[in-house]
Amino acid sequence: MKKTILTVGMFITCFSFVNSQTVLFTENFTTPSINWEVVDADSDGNTWGFYDFNLNPSSTALPALNTELNAQGKVAISSSWSGGSALTPDNYFISPLIDLTNIPNQANAVTLSFKVGSTQSSTNFISENISVYVVPDLTNLGSAVAIHSGVLQNIGMTALSYDISSYAGSQVLLAFRHHNCTDEGDLLLDDVLVIKAAGLGLEKNELSYTISPNPTSEKLNISVESVISKVRIYSLLGNLVLEKEINDKTFNLDVNNLINGVYSIELESQSGNITYSKFVKN
Repeated sequence: MKKTILTVGMFITCFSFVNSQTVLFTENFTTPSINWEVVDADSDGNTWGFYDFNLNPSSTALPALNTELNAQGKVAISSSWSGGSALTPDNYFISPLIDLTNIPNQANAVTLSFKVGSTQSSTNFISENISVYVVPDLTNLGSAVAIHSGVLQNIGMTALSYDISSYAGSQVLLAFRHHNCTDEGDLLLDDVLVIKAAGLGLEKNELSYTISPNPTSEKLNISVESVISKVRIYSLLGNLVLEKEINDKTFNLDVNNLINGVYSIELESQSGNITYSKFVKN
């Protein structure tokens, strides 16, 4: 069988963002958290790892697929076929604890989104099966009911989103399980995001802030209720383009060297709370 072998738009209104959606957890694997855990449940020595399309660009027979995969940059990966050998994986990839304790238990209060996909350019080899669980700890993993379970349906990356508000009021883990498939190719995971909806009221772990002007050509003026320790700016492709240490509630950020476009900005407080917004560089 012939398989691909790996060598191991948005409109923004012009206004200042105040109390927008709050990011509770984000991971695009550019610099993955050390707190992700892997479980090789089938004990075959093959489990989740990372692949960087920035260092090893995709070279399938489909130019559009190559463009899409390369835009993802660094991703998490688990294989059901490697080096000419079929694998039957049962691999768990488990996130750090995510704090939902101050979230009201109401519909659409908390949303989990992520992207899954395959490196394969043929529909004959994309039937990777993935199940996703939300659990308070690993002792409940075996009895947990998946919020998503099924095989990939499309070539390339697919974005999925689920309301996980029923888990509000506690700390949770996300468990991504690659299983129930054999001799396909590679399962990719990227852009994991847990967001608290706007309009739920300001909780004690949420940051109130303003960012202006927006759009901007040179500087952002940022004012936050809590002392900010770090600011990160990401492109729409999820690439980290700027990171700066801060020790203040009010500060200016020079974005003159960024190319024109839409960017995501993360404000991390000294207590570790992260708030997320967007701005336009023109």
